[in-house]
Amino acid sequence: MVLNIHTLRIYLNGAYTARAFMYSLKRIPYILIIKVIFRNKILSEPFF
Repeated sequence: MVLNIHTLRIYLNGAYTARAFMYSLKRIPYILIIKVIFRNKILSEPFF
């Protein structure tokens, strides 16, 4: 039982770190795309 909980904990920890890594990897291009879109919007639309 203790071994089961221990292995489950290791698995969950590994899955969490992998998910966090993938999330950070995915988030970087989204931030760049949003920045580019926002900049293009500011440049194309005049300020009122």
